[in-house]
Amino acid sequence: MITGEIKNRIDAIWDTFWTGGITNSITILEQMTYLFFMKMLDDAQKTKEANASFMGVEVKDPTFKQGMWHNPETDKDVPYDTLRWSVFKNKDAEEMYRIISRDAFAFIKNLNDGKDTALGQVYRQYPWRDYA
Repeated sequence: MITGEIKNRIDAIWDTFWTGGITNSITILEQMTYLFFMKMLDDAQKTKEANASFMGVEVKDPTFKQGMWHNPETDKDVPYDTLRWSVFKNKDAEEMYRIISRDAFAFIKNLNDGKDTALGQVYRQYPWRDYA
């Protein structure tokens, strides 16, 4: 059984979703899964960056490249850095929502430069935007 600080944090997350109008537990779990995935992408990039820095080389196959990423859904260029968990988690709620719903989900759908991947197929087929 989960008790103490961890339980309080989980309860706070559930309360936030509930207050925001998302009351279906499956929907909440789906949204949390997307957020965890975004954090995992950023953590993996940080590990690559640390290793590359230690060895004095460039990061090989970065998820978040230098410069801009072209969002095919909005036809706008977006700085790669804004798509990182470590960056958007510190934005105010409205800005974070805009980044995640408009750019981060589109970025995930188009990982690997638009090459057809299993993950891309899942994101294209699943109506994730209905909940974002």
